[in-house]
Amino acid sequence: IDLWYGVFAPARTPASLIAQMAGWLAKAVQEPKIKALLRTQGIETTGVCGAPFAAGLRKRFAEYGQVIREAHIKTE
Repeated sequence: IDLWYGVFAPARTPASLIAQMAGWLAKAVQEPKIKALLRTQGIETTGVCGAPFAAGLRKRFAEYGQVIREAHIKTE
């Protein structure tokens, strides 16, 4: 299992605002000082935003859901 971090916005947030925020975040995680700091914590940045990030989430949810169902994992 990989570990990832994401930033989410409320439903119906204007696409222009989402794009602006995604741009800021993508730029921030590519800054050499930020990348170096994150690397010291074992974090490699990808800068995946928007639709590709959402697609990755859907894929992981489906994969984990299948594992949960096949292993008959139940909450307590």
